[in-house]
Amino acid sequence: MNRQNQETDLIQDSNEAKQESSKANHAGHRARMRKRFLTSGLEGFASHEVLEFLLFYPNQRRNTNDIAHQLISRFGSLPAVLEASYEELKQVQGVNDVTASYITFLPALFRRYVQEKEVLPEAFDTLSKLSRFCRSLFIGVKVEEAYVLLFDNAMHLLEFQLLSSGTVNGVPILTRKIAELALEKHAACVVITHNHPDGLPLPSDEDILTTQRISAALELFQIPLLEHILVTDTTVTPLIYRHCESKRCLSSKSFLSADFLHQFYDEFNPKFNP
Repeated sequence: MNRQNQETDLIQDSNEAKQESSKANHAGHRARMRKRFLTSGLEGFASHEVLEFLLFYPNQRRNTNDIAHQLISRFGSLPAVLEASYEELKQVQGVNDVTASYITFLPALFRRYVQEKEVLPEAFDTLSKLSRFCRSLFIGVKVEEAYVLLFDNAMHLLEFQLLSSGTVNGVPILTRKIAELALEKHAACVVITHNHPDGLPLPSDEDILTTQRISAALELFQIPLLEHILVTDTTVTPLIYRHCESKRCLSSKSFLSADFLHQFYDEFNPKFNP
């Protein structure tokens, strides 16, 4: 073996040793982070460390620390990363199809978890219970969406459906579709809810007119519209209570009596007096 070949072999052996050392350090770092999480949860984790740990799973052999820093730098915070669209995530260096899909899956998973945990055990007989569930529908949602919720006369949730998904500034709410669903499911009352992704808790004139129109349409079938809940990141506003109470349509056959409404709104405002 000549000297050149010996030098080549030495370089190759050195590179292989470095790669093995890097793999060992990589595996050791992941093991330490897993142990840290299992011992103390996410307490003490910086935002980029939460992302780094999270991205271990769609990136089995890649260093996710750099990707996590890139994501925080691009979007500014952990919540903003989780709320980013697939297309936005793909623009970040190091984020491939699998990683982008994995991140966008998480808010949908969070919504599903909160919804299923909230729905099963209780009747929605107070505004606070209803508000918690409505907020869960819009976790991580960056465009306006509208849902209809259908209840029996004990305020058990029969079904909820996405009515429409629009832009950041608007979403259509179809009165006929709401009435058809309420009749099909034999609902005793209806709630509609939509979000304002821009964070403004004030209803538009169109929001109020839509609420009154839906209430009047459902009244033809003696099905009351209990509330229209407006959700932002920080607030929940009951539009009927705040803006349309004097025009509330209540059928004589409805279980939504003054006593029921007093109890329903009592936690929200003890001074409520329908």
